[in-house]
Amino acid sequence: MGDFSSDQLLQKEHRAQRSSPRDSQALPFIPNPVVCLEAGDTILFQLSINSQERASSHYPVYQKQHLYNNNPGWDFGPFRRLDHLIQETQLNISWFAHVFLEPGTFVFRDSSVQERFLIVTVHGANVSCEPGDGSFQPSSLFQLARHGILKQQNLNLAPNWAAITGTAKALRHPPSTSILTHHLSCPL
Repeated sequence: MGDFSSDQLLQKEHRAQRSSPRDSQALPFIPNPVVCLEAGDTILFQLSINSQERASSHYPVYQKQHLYNNNPGWDFGPFRRLDHLIQETQLNISWFAHVFLEPGTFVFRDSSVQERFLIVTVHGANVSCEPGDGSFQPSSLFQLARHGILKQQNLNLAPNWAAITGTAKALRHPPSTSILTHHLSCPL
C-alpha cells in the first residue's frame, strides 16, 4: 500500500482489472488519491509487510477523527483487525479487500507514512460516480469539492447593522483629543 497509488488499490472487476504483475507497472501513479465508489464496491489494498520490523509495514489505517469523514457510525472493525493482525501476529499477507456498503466519506492513511492518504467517497442508492472519469483522481481542491468533501460556505451577505451604526456614530462624534507638542531648543 505504501503510497496509496492506483496500482496498489484496485476495485471491483467492472472498474479496474489486473491480469498479471507486468500489467501493474502500466497503471498510472496517483499520490494521495480520492476514489469514488458506489455502495457495494470493493477496494483491494496491496499490503507491504515488513516481517523483521512490523511497525514499518504499509497498510491502510482508518482515520476516525479526520474532519472529512462524514459517517460516524461506520464500522471500521475490519481495519482495526487488520492492524492487530499485522502488529500482534506473524501473519504475512499481501492483499486486503474491503466492501464499502454504506455511503459516506472515509479517510485512510498509510500505517508508516503519515503524509500518504486515501480518501474514499461512497455514494448511496440511485447516486453514481460521474461516468467517463477514472475512479482514482489526485486529491486536489477541485476533486475534493467535486466529490462533496470540501463544501463551499455560503457567504453571509446580510449587513451587520450594529457594526455599521457604531462606526457611523464614531465618525460623527470623534473623541476629543488634545495634542501636546514639546518644542526642543537646541543651541546652534
